[in-house]
Amino acid sequence: MKKLFKQQTDHRGYVLVTLLVVMVVAMVISSAGISLIVNNTQNSSRYQQNVTALKITESGMENAVLRILRDPTYIGETLLLDGNPVMITVVGTGPIQVTAQGQVGQFTKQIDVTMSLEEGIWTVDSWKETF
Repeated sequence: MKKLFKQQTDHRGYVLVTLLVVMVVAMVISSAGISLIVNNTQNSSRYQQNVTALKITESGMENAVLRILRDPTYIGETLLLDGNPVMITVVGTGPIQVTAQGQVGQFTKQIDVTMSLEEGIWTVDSWKETF
């Protein structure tokens, strides 16, 4: 008895289609991985700039407190710490208000300190970061 329908056994096209699907999936996964790496690197850089801004502002404030202890007529200055500006201002005579503002990239940090002089001794009454 003869077969009415001949079965087709040529599967060469299936390999190519399967290979294309695997390549597309691999490219999507690779693109997602690269996107995550770039995003993570940018976030790390921003975080580092934020931390550096806070550290240079704190350093500027510590310098200002030390300068006031040595010279009560100190009125402030602008410092360059690691190439970044820190502006220090001193206002007042009773309790004095000291402000240090540092900037790194797009991040600006500010610290406000209140100091008072009682019986020849300087006291830091408050130290706070303002936003």
